[in-house]
Amino acid sequence: MDKLFFLDPRDAETGFLSNFYRAEFLLDGTLWPTVEHYYQAQKFTDAAYVERIRLAATPRVAKNLG
Repeated sequence: MDKLFFLDPRDAETGFLSNFYRAEFLLDGTLWPTVEHYYQAQKFTDAAYVERIRLAATPRVAKNLG
């Protein structure tokens, strides 16, 4: 098996392994668009800022906000 050095969310075989992969999930009553959105939001306690990250248009924007 080849080693994976970078996970491209657009890759048909391995994209689902990326934090940027578009796969909504519900956690404690909140719908998150990607794991990256959730991960970045966990760095903050300000509810308004957490919501801003959750609603970010893309995982890249969420990362930049984090």
